[in-house]
Amino acid sequence: MLEMILHNHHLPPPPGRVHRRTPSPRRLWSFARSLGTIGTCAALWLMSTVASAGGRSVPFDPKIHGFNFANSFQNDVVKEVDLRTGGLCGGMVYTATDYYLARKPVPRQDYRPATNTALQKYIYSRQVQSLLPNLDKWTEREVNPFGSRDKEFFRWGLSTEFDKLRRSIDTGKPTPLGVIDTEGKAKHQILAIGYTTDSKNKLESIQVYDPNFPNKTTTMRPNLAKSWFEYDGSSKKWRTYFVDTKYRASAPPSIVTPKHADDEKIRELVVEFQTGDDDLRGGQDNVDLILHLRNGKTIRRSKINLGARWLTNYTEYASVVLPSPIARADIAKVEFVTSFRGGISGDNWDTKKINVTYYAGANRRTLVASSSFFRFTGDRRSLVLTVPATDTPVAKPGQVTRLRVTIKTGNDDLRGGGDDVNIKVLFRDGSHQMFRTVNQRKRWGDKETHDVWLDLQRPRDRADIIGMTLTTTFKGGVFGDNWNMSQLRVTPHEGKKGLDAYTNLTGKPLKRFTGDSQNYTVRW
Repeated sequence: MLEMILHNHHLPPPPGRVHRRTPSPRRLWSFARSLGTIGTCAALWLMSTVASAGGRSVPFDPKIHGFNFANSFQNDVVKEVDLRTGGLCGGMVYTATDYYLARKPVPRQDYRPATNTALQKYIYSRQVQSLLPNLDKWTEREVNPFGSRDKEFFRWGLSTEFDKLRRSIDTGKPTPLGVIDTEGKAKHQILAIGYTTDSKNKLESIQVYDPNFPNKTTTMRPNLAKSWFEYDGSSKKWRTYFVDTKYRASAPPSIVTPKHADDEKIRELVVEFQTGDDDLRGGQDNVDLILHLRNGKTIRRSKINLGARWLTNYTEYASVVLPSPIARADIAKVEFVTSFRGGISGDNWDTKKINVTYYAGANRRTLVASSSFFRFTGDRRSLVLTVPATDTPVAKPGQVTRLRVTIKTGNDDLRGGGDDVNIKVLFRDGSHQMFRTVNQRKRWGDKETHDVWLDLQRPRDRADIIGMTLTTTFKGGVFGDNWNMSQLRVTPHEGKKGLDAYTNLTGKPLKRFTGDSQNYTVRW
């Protein structure tokens, strides 16, 4: 019975109410009177913990009320010069708090919302609203010549700012905080959801939702010896923090996170695009998706980038909701078609990787993927990916999922920009997998070493991979490119774990590629 009472006592209250860290002494004595000797002993033991520590929290659970994706946003500020900012931490904190206080479910999608989606636009607007009213606080903490105010700023976090934080948490409000790192450079925003104090009622720890660490309650503690605040189990260190008293709740958009049955029926596709060194312009230059079904029919979704510019060397996600559920086996191909006009002012778009996924229950599975570089142009506007008959099997221990190819250039460079190199991986059963333009049209200079990562379409036993062929696209002639390769090392990987290398060859050069000699095959 005592266990039942204590368990019920710790059930989280609804939003807006305070959750005490420990029962009050009065309540414990009440337990004791009602439960007799056993209850008295338990109450006395719990009272000893009250005397040594205390604290309060609000029932904000990052696994429920926070976002299911990390704060990895990049924001297009001035596209003409590719000026961008990184992160929308304040927007994520404000938005999660908005949903929590409105008692509306926060969108729990497992990928970062793409530019121009309703959720991304709302988070961005809240980011702006989180920064402007607090410019004085950020500026004040930047005035710190040679670190002379480090300890002063730290003491603020122990005294005046903690007093503000405690008052806010005690009234049942999740509380946005601004934090600054120990170098005074990195500025970040987090959400305080609880605190603990020691036996002297001094700050012991602050529990936070940090949008850089999704689905996790992070504990931040003061380090009195170093005069900074640090995260448990992390290298993150903050010189100080301030309580954002300017937050005002706003009505967030109603966005339903769909629930998908695990029945091999596809209702929504999520496509991951990794852009290379040439962006997708957006506006009138967009990308469509076409599903080719085995019965000859097609399903087309236009402008899956929502007219947005997709930044260079950045990943965006496109959600494609199908008109009706489709069996996975009924999809033969996925095609991407751009609307580029061509000509001098036409757009070009480099893609480093495309991964088409679908939901099976709460999990996403890969329908088809391409890890080959592909450049969309006015003359090359279509990329067709053939869907495998079955899902990619889960790798068994020791199986190879990717290859790391290390290539060193000798004293004659690889020009790039049309003079590029492709790699064909050879398998024991006679099949192969092609990876095109592995240098991503970039120049590989003299004496430079580059690592190329090749993701296999399915896991392979180590012995199933028997070699590879490197082929250049040199045009030959007087102005054609030549390239000296002085080293080739191929290392299989089991996920992130590197295994013993297949081969490590060197020479002066190992191979000279020319317009008349474009291939080099190695077997092991």
